[in-house]
Amino acid sequence: MKPFVYRFWIPIVTAIVALAIGILIGVLIPVQAPFDVTPNQYEINSAYHFINPLLSCGDDNFSRIPNGQIADLQSRVSDYISSQQSAGILDTASVYFRELNGGQFFSINPDILFVPASLLKVPLAMSVYLQAEQSPNLLKQKVSYAAPFAPAQEYFTAPTLAASSTYSVEQLIDAMIINSDNNAALLLTHVISTASLDQSYSDLGITVPQNAQYSMTVATYAGFFRVLYNATYLNHDDSEHLLGLLSQSTFHQGLVAGVPAGVVVAHKFGERGYNNPAIPDQLHDCGIVYAKKPYVICIMTQGTGYDAMAGIIATISKMAYAYGGP
Repeated sequence: MKPFVYRFWIPIVTAIVALAIGILIGVLIPVQAPFDVTPNQYEINSAYHFINPLLSCGDDNFSRIPNGQIADLQSRVSDYISSQQSAGILDTASVYFRELNGGQFFSINPDILFVPASLLKVPLAMSVYLQAEQSPNLLKQKVSYAAPFAPAQEYFTAPTLAASSTYSVEQLIDAMIINSDNNAALLLTHVISTASLDQSYSDLGITVPQNAQYSMTVATYAGFFRVLYNATYLNHDDSEHLLGLLSQSTFHQGLVAGVPAGVVVAHKFGERGYNNPAIPDQLHDCGIVYAKKPYVICIMTQGTGYDAMAGIIATISKMAYAYGGP
């Protein structure tokens, strides 16, 4: 079982580091002034609802000039995290917030590493779609599903695949993203060879991880949503479609709970440690909130109780929406 599970997790996580390199370079360079500002240029296309294709990168320096509102939001979120730590509910948490289309950003506890768990289903889906762009029939390919590979050990559950059934690759992606179905994800690792996955990740300049305990920061993971939003990895239609699937996630207790009803959130959650006393409980939720000014937000937590951590994520999401939404 271990080699099979590693085959699932190891190729997926390789899509992470390269994206992080470009993003973190842009995020962490110190502010220097004065400088000329040339904003990013985007394609104007009303046919898309979830993406804003990037035509050219302008000078991103202007997004490093913090305004009073973003500084206040960062301070309030940081104080809230500290209060939850003092209450013994939260061990630690990291938050990354960034207005899309070249806006303001902040990061709290940016260097803390978390195990992404089911968050890695997003880069897996991206890799499958990338392969499908070269092999158009791939998404229609049929895959037989005999029985679950392992009992699900999750606190937040959703409908799962029916055993003794046949699914298309496209249906497996739907189940993996919308319901976070682990067996759908494992089946998809049979659809694309490890070599193909490694090649696609290598194209991003990523080293293949050596174990299943890979960890990452919030900014690293948020990069996947920025890449999808700007349609700079997959083609326009696939980027749009995948974000559309992410907006249908059945997990509503985190980011979604912090925004008004009807506000679209394309996101993915991940949990780790349920029913395993040897592993600290972690819960994460990351995605794009399609507010008046769309923004990407990633919140990773470690604490006591999944409902409590979900509530913390929802509260931070509400704070962020008050800044970027109305």
